[in-house]
Amino acid sequence: MDPSRSDRIHGTGQRALVRRPGDNRLVATSKLHLYYGTVKSAAGGRHIMAWATSREHALDLVEAALTAPDTVQGSVVGPLMSLPADVMKPGVYVEAKPV
Repeated sequence: MDPSRSDRIHGTGQRALVRRPGDNRLVATSKLHLYYGTVKSAAGGRHIMAWATSREHALDLVEAALTAPDTVQGSVVGPLMSLPADVMKPGVYVEAKPV
């Protein structure tokens, strides 16, 4: 990354410090991470992708999306990439059940 850029991002994790153009202050912004995995529930096994703040948050989003009364068990890998929360909103993609 070019050190002369005025919007340089400092740090990693849940929150990043961003230097806004024309401003010498560092502003804290939250980040969302992309997770991928498989889950099993009463509805069967499915692949998922989720933009979430943590692995637990990703599994919570999947559980809500499946609308199954049973607990969702799964394996989630990630984060594969991260984006500022003002660019991406939390959400989940659950593979459609084959017909």
